[in-house]
Amino acid sequence: MIGILGYGQENQDNAGDFQFGVRLNQNINLPQYEEGFGIGVQAKVNVLDNLNIEIYSNIETLDLGNVGNLKQNEFGFSAVVPFLNHKLSPFIFLGANYSNIKVTPVSYLFSNRESESIALNSFGLHAGIGAQYNLNDRLSIALSYRFLYRFDQPIYEVQSSDFGLYLNTAVLPNTEIESKDPMYLQFSLNYRIMKLWN
Repeated sequence: MIGILGYGQENQDNAGDFQFGVRLNQNINLPQYEEGFGIGVQAKVNVLDNLNIEIYSNIETLDLGNVGNLKQNEFGFSAVVPFLNHKLSPFIFLGANYSNIKVTPVSYLFSNRESESIALNSFGLHAGIGAQYNLNDRLSIALSYRFLYRFDQPIYEVQSSDFGLYLNTAVLPNTEIESKDPMYLQFSLNYRIMKLWN
């Protein structure tokens, strides 16, 4: 029913529109023992009626099996192509991103591991699909799936032993580590602020 109603009503997204929004991210492809959540902001310019450029910034934190934590600051851009110009509009997107990643082991009473923290500047490409629904002429929501490919190797490993989990931050280059490229479910809320050109 929503799909039929959405198809029958025109979307108000037009060339020159400038939108700003907030986003929530959930990584659905994390290795075992890890869980995390991210938030961010985004700005979108409708370059054409069927082409948008989106710039975004995310902050993500991961719990690495209670033996460490990861903090990631991500910046990126996407070219977004909607399939329809209606109230409900599916889209695809492709882009690139930069991430600053810091991994910190948990310290205990008799084991101070602060000096074992590591950081990495990471570059990658991403692609995905999604759908946007316009609540009114200014406010819209979107749900999307994003696959992220990173060019670098993993810089840490959560290892399991008879004594429990251990966060290894002394990973050597070319070490074989089972790693998973991030796959995100994203929910965003966007507000059309102004029209930059006619």
